[in-house]
Amino acid sequence: MLEENHVLEVLNRIFKEKLCDQTVEINLNTTADDILEWNSLKHLVIILAIENHFQIKFNPIQLSNMQNIEEMVNTIIGLVKSKN
Repeated sequence: MLEENHVLEVLNRIFKEKLCDQTVEINLNTTADDILEWNSLKHLVIILAIENHFQIKFNPIQLSNMQNIEEMVNTIIGLVKSKN
């Protein structure tokens, strides 16, 4: 079963890589406003990397409902569970 801590760890790796900044640290409360490099183009790159890693596909409503990393983590866990 996929756990919140594991998803957060993976997301931290993806964010560091896609934002080209190894100092970036995200937590459950992080929003796009908290990270200068997280612009709309980088958001798309991050979303695609997440979908590829977890082999999931976000729908537009899910994407618009994610206001912070905690909501992203919960959405990922839900999509992985529904896939199995």
